[in-house]
Amino acid sequence: MFSTEKIFERIWGEEEFEVDNTVMVHIRNLRDKIEDDNKHPKYIKTVWGVGYKFGD
Repeated sequence: MFSTEKIFERIWGEEEFEVDNTVMVHIRNLRDKIEDDNKHPKYIKTVWGVGYKFGD
């Protein structure tokens, strides 16, 4: 599992994380491209209160 903060740090290389929708928007765009059904994702799952989980 990866927190939104960790994803932001690894991708953009910035340690200061401001609460915004940057990661969420990019995750949504990735899901649009790779998921068969965005309502029931298989590859990128949201773990509420934690971040994201990749794969099963």
